[in-house]
Amino acid sequence: MRVKYLIETINTSNATVVFDSPEIVARRLGAGVTNPIYFTCVDEKEKLLYERCKDKSNFVSNTPSIHLPDLSVRELVNIYECDGTGSLEITKDILSSFFSDDMSEDIVFVIYIFLHEVGHWIQFANMSNKIKAFLSEDIELSKANFDKMQQAFIQRDERIRRGNSCPLTAKEKALFKQLSLEYREIPKEKDADKYALEHMEKALVKYYNNL
Repeated sequence: MRVKYLIETINTSNATVVFDSPEIVARRLGAGVTNPIYFTCVDEKEKLLYERCKDKSNFVSNTPSIHLPDLSVRELVNIYECDGTGSLEITKDILSSFFSDDMSEDIVFVIYIFLHEVGHWIQFANMSNKIKAFLSEDIELSKANFDKMQQAFIQRDERIRRGNSCPLTAKEKALFKQLSLEYREIPKEKDADKYALEHMEKALVKYYNNL
């Protein structure tokens, strides 16, 4: 199943959804970006206007969107399986109550991470689409977690370059899991998770009824 078909089947929000080509996804992954699904509060063109604006606090975005890869569901999940952060396992633990013989774990996972981004879309709307307010929310916590995650990746890559080709040691796996859990405790992320969990049942029923 294509991600696009799945999302168009279950999406009841008014969020603008962009399906990135496999080439765009590959470029992002090649640049070290680990998350192929993301919410952005402004597109590149309008971002230039924002950066030149003197009164950034009152700049309102007209171009928020949720980006997903135009891939199959399996191809998308495979990206998460190979990202080395443990986020897939952590998320599946959260979603275990939604798994069943009639419902693919891959489908459940993709629906959840999409709903998480819808949660961010709603957060942004509640801030009147003001870019600075959204970007400033929890910025210190987000930056600290990002910096620790980047350092962990650097140390792993250095180990591999030294000749230890193990994709992820037990110590590294534990560290990435810890950092992923810390990330989910950031209030903005925790709120988006809460939104996703509250809307999972409705989305799964909608998907099941369209089979």
